[in-house]
Amino acid sequence: SDDETYKPDMVVYGEHYSAVTDALGICKFITIEEYSLFPSDLLESLRALGISLGEQELLEIGERIVNLERLYNVRLGFNRQDDYLPRRFTEEPIDLYATVTAPDGSTHLSSEVIKHGAILRLEPMLDRYYALRGWTNDGLPPLQTLERLGLSQYAPPQVLERASRH
Repeated sequence: SDDETYKPDMVVYGEHYSAVTDALGICKFITIEEYSLFPSDLLESLRALGISLGEQELLEIGERIVNLERLYNVRLGFNRQDDYLPRRFTEEPIDLYATVTAPDGSTHLSSEVIKHGAILRLEPMLDRYYALRGWTNDGLPPLQTLERLGLSQYAPPQVLERASRH
């Protein structure tokens, strides 16, 4: 689709799932890349260890990890400007090719160009990504989001300063 606005929805899910698999020491290639190990499989494994969680709880753990990583970067001065891709990805047009599913279920790119000269529009994607995360427009997790996740004690000075102004 020409509308890249909703790509962040999958990015957020993928980041949460990746954070959990990283924390469990599981290879991402069998989770996010191949999808041969699903969240339900992780939950079943955890139940075998006596840990009972639902899928939403599991993904919220991932959300907490992603926010902790962001807080670390915010402490180092990172903000929206640091979330941009190199200009090559947002200024140089590329051709987009159709995806073909083979009889065995595998997918590959065909030689059919479905769009010539596509340019990645990052602004609307960043706006939606930050909204889904509950972050400010400049990429800071606000105190309200940190409180919801039980992470307010880790708020860096930039977040506390912003909260005191509002």
